[in-house]
Amino acid sequence: MTKGERNTAIHVAYDEHENALSTAEQELLLAILLSAIEDLKSEGRPGRKAREFFLSKEEDYLFSFRSICDYLHLSSDAMLKAIGLTE
Repeated sequence: MTKGERNTAIHVAYDEHENALSTAEQELLLAILLSAIEDLKSEGRPGRKAREFFLSKEEDYLFSFRSICDYLHLSSDAMLKAIGLTE
């Protein structure tokens, strides 16, 4: 598998409708981001996992931070700066 090639059946099916996210799909992806932002404020495991989520370079997994930003047409760098994880 080459870099950039998606490796899940979900991506294969989803790519057929990539340009047509429904409102429900957009809301789900936004809810994931908002939940992770809230978890980032937590101590212990939830905070650590949220930090890992945001700082991961993973792009192929449908629900990775960078993938969600791409689907929602958000700048991942701007998001990281806004939540205080980069300068």
